[in-house]
Amino acid sequence: MDLSSQEQAVVALVASGQLDEAADRLARLLPYAKDAAHHRLLTRLGAIRLRLGQLRTAVEVLQQATAQSDDGYAYLQLGNALRYLGNVAGATPALATALTRARSSGDGALAIAALCAQGELALDQALSREAVERFGQALGLTELATDLRLSVAPLAGLAQAHLGWKNPRKGAGLARKALERAQLVNDRVGESRALLSLGLATGDLSVLTTARQVAAQAPHRPLEVKILRARLELAWDDALWREALAAAERFKMEAEHRALLALEPLSRTGVIA
Repeated sequence: MDLSSQEQAVVALVASGQLDEAADRLARLLPYAKDAAHHRLLTRLGAIRLRLGQLRTAVEVLQQATAQSDDGYAYLQLGNALRYLGNVAGATPALATALTRARSSGDGALAIAALCAQGELALDQALSREAVERFGQALGLTELATDLRLSVAPLAGLAQAHLGWKNPRKGAGLARKALERAQLVNDRVGESRALLSLGLATGDLSVLTTARQVAAQAPHRPLEVKILRARLELAWDDALWREALAAAERFKMEAEHRALLALEPLSRTGVIA
């Protein structure tokens, strides 16, 4: 079996949003892969399981990958899966390891991704200053890169981080720049993340509705849940809340589930319109 051509087919499936088929194909390929190839396929599979919302399965797969190799990309995806599960204690060392591997190997793309994941983790904990620092460092590294795709996540994350400093105008400007670049390189996940920041900065519900649609098309199920919560924080919708709550429970996103439960009393008292 030609693993290289099969792996390229998986990449094409992911790019077209056919993640279920990509995951099935990877699972069939794994028994034929050895050593570095096996590790690489495990990491790809874990990343796909994450985007499908199969977070606990993603963690299991990525823990296998990190047990086989000290490759930073497996630690990055493991940290992201744990972050979406609300496991800060597990995500923190995994992302720190990813960043250490990036710096020791001189892998700029990995360093940018790890810093952005740390920034997202800081946002999850409402640590605005730390988030600004992480996303700012990541954005600084993109100045040395020619791939516009690398700057989308730092810009989108930095946009949201500035909202914690009560600077929505700057946040909106950064989000628009991230959105423009994501659309230019056809990065659907980056586009939905940029739209999330833009919607939060402007308070425009239609932007968040579009963000959710793009995340669903990508697809990226955990990001879709985060977008739903942001939408509910701006304006209450009982049916949408129940949908978001069910998704957070289904994907085992414990922190999001708690945050969504906490929104209901606010809606009853009129704090949320």
